[in-house]
Amino acid sequence: MENQSVVTLLKQLMEIPSTSEEENAIGIFLEQHLQLLGYTVERIPISPDSTRCNVYAYIGSSRKTRVCLSSHMDTVPPHIPLHETTDTIYGRGACDDKGPLAAQIIALEELRRENLVQPDDASLLFVVGEEKGGPGMLAANSMGLTWDAMIFGEPTEGKLAVGHKGHFVFELFPSSEIIGPSTFHCGQISGGVGYNILAAECTALCAVRVASDLPLVERLVEDAVSKHEHIRLEKKFLYPELYLDHDVPGLWKMTLKNLGNLPVIPLPESFALTAAYSDDPFPNKVNLGQGVYPGDSKFLTKARELLFGPQIASSENIASLQTVAGTGANHLAAIFCARKLCPKNVFISDPTWDNHHLIWKEAAPNVTQKLYPYYDPSTRRLNFEGMLAKLESSAEENDVVILHACAHNPTGIDPTREQWKKIAEVVGRKKLFVVFDCAYQGFASGHADADAWAIREFYSMLFTESSSSSSTPAGMFVCQSLSKNFGLYGERIGALHLITPSSTSPEGARAHLVQLVRAEISCPSLFGARIVHTVLDDAELRSKWQEDVRIMALRIKSIRALLKSELERIGAQGDWCHIEQQIGMFSFTGLSSAQVQELREKHHIYMLSNGRMSLSGLNESNVVYVARAIKDVL
Repeated sequence: MENQSVVTLLKQLMEIPSTSEEENAIGIFLEQHLQLLGYTVERIPISPDSTRCNVYAYIGSSRKTRVCLSSHMDTVPPHIPLHETTDTIYGRGACDDKGPLAAQIIALEELRRENLVQPDDASLLFVVGEEKGGPGMLAANSMGLTWDAMIFGEPTEGKLAVGHKGHFVFELFPSSEIIGPSTFHCGQISGGVGYNILAAECTALCAVRVASDLPLVERLVEDAVSKHEHIRLEKKFLYPELYLDHDVPGLWKMTLKNLGNLPVIPLPESFALTAAYSDDPFPNKVNLGQGVYPGDSKFLTKARELLFGPQIASSENIASLQTVAGTGANHLAAIFCARKLCPKNVFISDPTWDNHHLIWKEAAPNVTQKLYPYYDPSTRRLNFEGMLAKLESSAEENDVVILHACAHNPTGIDPTREQWKKIAEVVGRKKLFVVFDCAYQGFASGHADADAWAIREFYSMLFTESSSSSSTPAGMFVCQSLSKNFGLYGERIGALHLITPSSTSPEGARAHLVQLVRAEISCPSLFGARIVHTVLDDAELRSKWQEDVRIMALRIKSIRALLKSELERIGAQGDWCHIEQQIGMFSFTGLSSAQVQELREKHHIYMLSNGRMSLSGLNESNVVYVARAIKDVL
């Protein structure tokens, strides 16, 4: 019984009829089942003379726990027997509420086996009568116990719902002078003694559940009834919707501690078939199943080596997938983090690439976005102290932090190597989950290895055998774009790399990521990926590419110097040293949105309203014009 799966337990529960007021058999089953698992179990009558009992279970002798997991044992009538297909279970209670009840038991057992809960951490409360009046939960109020939090097992699409809908219950009493009492379709209608006898009276019990503005619904019902003089409205009860704003210390930490613990799930059949075909040494093999191309494995090997260096890239705790450029990698990382890591917050630099906000809004709407200070407009430099202070004071274990690996967009300001080490120390100590966005490798310094230094340092500090287990986060993502530095922007080439703690395998997490990729894009582009791996796999081509990247970086630096020099030469107001001190493709000019607007309207110069200038649009023939236009709007 101890290792019983949630499906097996659910089927056992569903085979026991337990409609409201008939919960005795399922209560006895749960009592015996939980006792076998080592729980102290109480069957508590809901009133002194009642045979209906709630079931309360806990570890050891202390009834008081921090968190209580609760579901209801009863179902609406009639009992519908269990039946199942290949992947679906049908029958009364499968969804509401025996499925969640079974899941709560199995989940708590898994946490116990991993020593992640102590006896006073969690208990189980299963109540009767939820579908009819709620006497079980009302009786639970008399148990003399309180908890820091309760988690109710109800079908909410697998999402944590911190609140409940409002509820308005009322009765209607219709009548007619011509044909007597009438009936209409609603929740519950009662009246009369037989189908062929004119009813003396009729009542209709109705309920409305809404997520907002319950008083408005009440007024609408009153207005509708007032138009019918022969219908009387009698309100039964009303309670408003409730949204909980109660932060229970440690509750959000009851999430995945290590991405290496994710179970391996089967690959999509088409991918698995292609992999098996590739591994088959038979010389005359034939593949008649392939309808998709899961990507270029050589590309991933070379992309990983470019990012991490050959030594780290060969580590077994790194898994890589091809994505639709860096944007696709960021999107995939956000979805995965939201579903598997369950962070409370994602911390994003202020300012940042605007798509970071949109991606996390759409892919992870339940994760709160918070800004950490990054750019100090008064000095036009990195606000490093503010950044660390925000992470120290506000970030919680398993929260996500998005970091720009190099050439920060839009500011062009990167931390120093010593500052990167301090950031890594905070990340490790607070067990934060880093998502590195690496979109400009090579464009910051002109050297791909130098621009990947922060990523490699984080790996060495946090995810190697020598790393302290007390300072190892659940994992780390690196979102890699190869679109710009290989001149393949239209081909959308990128990769997502997952790092798990040392001595763990990322294959379980990788399998879940593959499933997401299959659902979103089926398979990635091959053309651009083959160009990248061809260049990186050939020593001569790689050397030529490295030189091209170096020249590109030098060209950007020379344009920075030229713009700064011209602004100073013509006497443009202010200090323009920051233009030359920043790195990468962008310059955070310090111009206001009003000045940017004037540049566009008066001088036909276009840049983002936050003052970010893309230096790729500047050249020797237009830099003087741009400098003079900037001076004009100051």
